[in-house]
Amino acid sequence: MFLSTLLVNVGGNPDRPRPGRHWLRNPYHVHQRLCMAFPTPVRKADDPQFVAPYSPEGFGAGDGGREQDVHVERDSGQGFLFRIDVRLGGSPVIVVQSGRRPDWEYAFQNNLVLLAALPQVQPLAATCEAGSSFRFRLRANPTCKKTMPDGRKLRVGISTDDLRSWMERKAGESGFRLLQFEVADEGMKRAWKGAQELVFRSALFEGRLEVTDAAKLWDAVSRGIGAGKGLGFGLLSLARE
Repeated sequence: MFLSTLLVNVGGNPDRPRPGRHWLRNPYHVHQRLCMAFPTPVRKADDPQFVAPYSPEGFGAGDGGREQDVHVERDSGQGFLFRIDVRLGGSPVIVVQSGRRPDWEYAFQNNLVLLAALPQVQPLAATCEAGSSFRFRLRANPTCKKTMPDGRKLRVGISTDDLRSWMERKAGESGFRLLQFEVADEGMKRAWKGAQELVFRSALFEGRLEVTDAAKLWDAVSRGIGAGKGLGFGLLSLARE
């Protein structure tokens, strides 16, 4: 897998924002642009300067069509996860974890003004073992399934009081034990797909964990945790203590 960091150009004056500030306001548009880093071989060959408009069918297939990266089940060899973080000093950065190396030059060549620096990419390998401990960060879309009066099952956001128990349950399913963690209830996040408004429950979990099952933990890192992965949720980031 690969880990990329993209420093977004928001400028220093909020009254005269750079294009990156406007871009970040809609996670759906962020996801679209990140998808552009995985062009099909045909798309890149036919449109090397990225002149043609974005279309989903032009992005997602790897070499020979064997790998997929857009609208697929994520794992260590395909797909991607992302999270929008804010560094000290207020500079927003997008963290992207992908199964294969992204082509950021292609994705941003027609809109490089969105970035404040060239993206940084590094390999990410499984280096955890049972008993080891890490600091972690996870922005999640904590939900549960609810049966409606008409019999339909909908996924709904859980209450603030249930956030800690949700995280503890996910830890047990994902091969780790929580040693200490804090929860920041971020309320509802919104995105827009054309005129359609998308609303997602958001919470940021940070703390320390201990690995109980290395294979399960790496699977959770690769696939993500919870729902809403296409809009910036689910990426579990680990750092050695």
